[in-house]
Amino acid sequence: MAKQSIYTLELKETKNIKGKNTLVLEIVRTYVKNNPTITIDGLKKMFNNEVTLLRGGQVITLRAEAEQDIANIDDNGCNYFLEDPITLNDGTEVIVWRYWPSGMFDPFIAMVKRDLGYAIEECEQPE
Repeated sequence: MAKQSIYTLELKETKNIKGKNTLVLEIVRTYVKNNPTITIDGLKKMFNNEVTLLRGGQVITLRAEAEQDIANIDDNGCNYFLEDPITLNDGTEVIVWRYWPSGMFDPFIAMVKRDLGYAIEECEQPE
């Protein structure tokens, strides 16, 4: 089985995060925490931008939309962090996409570094 990469996300405190998908979840969660008045439209504008949409994905979606998508494609939900929703201050629940191939992940991380100023580094994996 392939090892997951470990990433360091430096904000107010440094966090070591295992795996691309968990890193994306933490980035979105941190952004929402630091922008408590963010709306679903603002969140989509920030994360569901041309970088991700051109590569065929959305970073975030409404919980109801994710559940509908799962029902429509007979999916078991493995493409979404359904068990870990992010709740906005207005009560809206958003779900983060779990599937991150390099073609989507690398441009997303470049955008996060550029637009949000987050310091993200890939670390050496301990053996």
